[in-house]
Amino acid sequence: QGVVLKTTVLGTTYPFPEIMCESFGHCATNSFIDDAVRLLVQQMYRPSWEPVHLLNLLTQGLEDPALRNAELFVCAQPMALCSFLRSLVDQPMLLYQAFPLVGATPVAFRHLLLVQLSEVQKSNPHRSVLVAYSEFLARQ
Repeated sequence: QGVVLKTTVLGTTYPFPEIMCESFGHCATNSFIDDAVRLLVQQMYRPSWEPVHLLNLLTQGLEDPALRNAELFVCAQPMALCSFLRSLVDQPMLLYQAFPLVGATPVAFRHLLLVQLSEVQKSNPHRSVLVAYSEFLARQ
């Protein structure tokens, strides 16, 4: 019979933001989460964002009751956003890595992001699970 889950899907802005609603019925929006994802997508090839800006957007987005009451977070991309989100919530989190970890991260913050993600795995392995799409990505 399986487990019934109440799900909220946020931040699907690329390449077809309407697909989650039209095809799967996940129509919730959160302007702060959407803005954070949109910023990273727009700067994908020339990232210049500042961590404080993303953290502010995420903090405001987490005021959403659906997120405040969540029992589990699943975050796939952008990994910088997932990394910062991991730092802001206490709930367990599944991080799914399908692209290079720091590809859309400004050069000045790449090492910081890698160290933070490494610490996520070491400090409390029961709180976070990082799943990689391929052996290449897992070795990062």
